[in-house]
Amino acid sequence: MCSFNIRLTNKIFLKMKKLLLIFLLCTAVVSAQDSTKVNLKNPNATIHTHLYFLQSDSYQPEKAAQTIYPNSTKNLKMLRLN
Repeated sequence: MCSFNIRLTNKIFLKMKKLLLIFLLCTAVVSAQDSTKVNLKNPNATIHTHLYFLQSDSYQPEKAAQTIYPNSTKNLKMLRLN
């Protein structure tokens, strides 16, 4: 009876461990989705950032526009309020 409880406890522990691992991986993926920021430190970084945000897998036209007009998101927000 005691060995049955130990085996059951081990099975539960392994399932919880797998669930925790899946949860941690999912949160890492979600937090990494918007980690790229607009980089205007030099001309090369600016062009790279602009082209990166125009690619189909990372398409964010608002961020791409920030390389041309750095305050574009503020202007868009103000236009939306008016």
